[in-house]
Amino acid sequence: MIGVPKERCSLGWNVLEIDKKLKQGQITFEPKGGRNPHSNPSVVEAPDVIKECVGVKYLTGEQDKVFRSQHKLLMIIGPAGSGKTVLLAGKLVQLAKSDPDKKVVLFRFGGENNNCTTYETACDKAGVSYRVSYLHSNLSELVTSVEESVFIIKIKGNNDTIGSIETILERCNVLVDDIQSFLCAFKPYHFTNNTFWVACDMMQVFWHFSANTRTFFSTYNMFSQYATLTVNLRNTCDISNVLSAVRNQFLELNSDRSDIEKVILSEQYSGHVIRGPITVVQVIDEYNVNFIRRYIKKELDNLRRNSQLDDSNIAVVLNAYLPGVERINYDNIAMCPCVATPSAEWPAVIVLHEISGEEEEDLSRLYIAISRARVSCSVLIYPKKKKKINYQKSYFSKLLAELEPLARVIYNKTFELN
Repeated sequence: MIGVPKERCSLGWNVLEIDKKLKQGQITFEPKGGRNPHSNPSVVEAPDVIKECVGVKYLTGEQDKVFRSQHKLLMIIGPAGSGKTVLLAGKLVQLAKSDPDKKVVLFRFGGENNNCTTYETACDKAGVSYRVSYLHSNLSELVTSVEESVFIIKIKGNNDTIGSIETILERCNVLVDDIQSFLCAFKPYHFTNNTFWVACDMMQVFWHFSANTRTFFSTYNMFSQYATLTVNLRNTCDISNVLSAVRNQFLELNSDRSDIEKVILSEQYSGHVIRGPITVVQVIDEYNVNFIRRYIKKELDNLRRNSQLDDSNIAVVLNAYLPGVERINYDNIAMCPCVATPSAEWPAVIVLHEISGEEEEDLSRLYIAISRARVSCSVLIYPKKKKKINYQKSYFSKLLAELEPLARVIYNKTFELN
C-alpha cells in the first residue's frame, strides 16, 4: 500500500492496534444520533475508579447498573467477555478505599500460564496494598493476620480444595471471579453485613456441573439479587459472533433446563462493531499429530511475521493432551489447556480442539478456548486418535453450518498444508 509503512500491513501490527481499543473500552456500538459514544444511550462513561484503575473508559448500561448496585449479596451472571472481571476489579478497589479496616478477599483462577493481572494492576494504580497467594490449609489464619488491604487467592485447578473459610466469610468482604466449580464452598448464611459478589459463567463448566453446585444455586434465593450481563465487549465483533453461535447451540441443547439453570445460562450478544481478522476454522477428519504440529508452526509464524506481535501476546489453547506440542519452542508463547484459562485472554489465540463426541463438553470447551482471543483466532478441529470426524453427526454438522456465515470454515480431508 503506497505511503503506508510496511509494518502497518502486518497481521501483528493490526492485532495490537485493535487490541488497544478493546482493552480501553473504546465501545463503538452502531451510532444513535452520531458517532460519539455519549450520544448512544446504551453506553455511559465509566466511573472514575474503573477508568483510572482498570483502564476502561466506557461501560454498557447494564454494566454500569451492576457496578452501582448497593446490594451486599450479588450474583453476576454473564458470558465470556461481558465485563465481569472489569466490574469486580473496580469493586475491589472501591471496597478497599471506602472501608480500609475490613480486608477484601478475592478468589480467582490462577492456573498454569493464566495471564490475568487485572486485579493486581488495579491495586497498583489505586495505591492499595495487596498480597497474592495460592490455596493452602492455613488460608483463613493467613488472611486475617496479614496487614495488606487486599488478599488475592489463586486457585490452580479442579483438584484444589478450598476447605473451611468461615472466618474469611464472616470478617472480610469477598469477591469471587470465575471459579464456578468451587462455589459450593461458599455458604451465604455465614455473612453478616459484608459484601459478597460472585461473578460466573456456568456454561464454561456446565458439562461437569456437580450436584453440590446445582444445590448451591437452587438455595441461592437468600442472595439479594441476580444481575445478568449479556453483551460481549472483550472480543472483536467477529469473534463475538462466532461465540454467540456456539453458545446458542449449547443453550438449544439445554432448552428443557430448570428455571434456575435458565437464569445461570445467560444469552450472549455482540456489544460493539470493532472489527478484526476473520476467524478461520479448519477441520481435519482424521487425527494426524504431524499435521497439527505443522499447523501450529504455520499459524505462529504468520502472527510473528515482522516481529510486531510479542510472543507474550499469543497463546495456544488446547482441550486435550497433544504429544510433542512442547517441542514447538517459542520463548513466551503460552501453551495451556482451556480449563486452565478462566479470566485469561490474549490478543491472538490458536485453538486446538479435539472432538470428544460429547456435545455439551465439546461446545463448552470450544466456547472457552475461542473466548480467550480478543482479536485474532484460528481454530483447528480434529478427532481423537484412531477416530474419524462424523460430518453427519447432527450437532457437529449443525455447528459448522452455523459458523460458515461468520467465519472461514475449511474442510481439509487430506493432510496437505498449503
